[in-house]
Amino acid sequence: MLDHEEGALEAAKKGYEDAIALSRRTGDCIPSRIFLGPMGAALASLGDLDGAVAAFDEAEATARASGRSSRLVAITIHRGHVDLALAEKAAERGEAGERSRHLRAAENRLLAAVASESDDEVCFARRLLERALVPSIEQDSRNALVVAEDGSWFRPPGGSKAPLARLRSLRRGRGGAAPPRCAHAATQAGNRRITAACRQGSHARPPGARRDGAQGGPLGALALRATGLGAL
Repeated sequence: MLDHEEGALEAAKKGYEDAIALSRRTGDCIPSRIFLGPMGAALASLGDLDGAVAAFDEAEATARASGRSSRLVAITIHRGHVDLALAEKAAERGEAGERSRHLRAAENRLLAAVASESDDEVCFARRLLERALVPSIEQDSRNALVVAEDGSWFRPPGGSKAPLARLRSLRRGRGGAAPPRCAHAATQAGNRRITAACRQGSHARPPGARRDGAQGGPLGALALRATGLGAL
């Protein structure tokens, strides 16, 4: 699993395959139950979607048979790597709408998992999917209006951070009219709950994820998108 955490996908895949094979030879089913989900995630990230889906289906069947609800949550999160692989394929075909749909599916798996029961397998699955989501979230955030949670600064699409006072001056320059879609501020009670839940659920900050006033890693970015700002 350490190889997987560090992004060494081929090594992680081999480690999972060896552990599962040994488990089946010895009749000890516990390792195979644990490693089938992560192996599916590694296969999806390597582009083997058929192998990934087969691993997930087997992992889900064994989890249901053993009554491990938290493992089912972990497998659901791991399936987000298939969503990301499909998003990448859609991007290669120039299908922006399909790419967006698959990315949102992966993000929704992560957000839904925040409120679910958690154990080491769920936390591991969340960390892997957070890390895999970083490139797409950062790419999308460059094309979105980002506002600091404390209201101290904002960043326009494709621009640089600036004090929020500048945004207010722009508003005055428009005769008092509010900037487009700024009504989606993250101060509504429901949006605060989303942000708080995401922070509580984020157990690790993947490499490349910035820590500033607006984003607490990928989950913070997803929370911002959930407020409506991320769609700008």
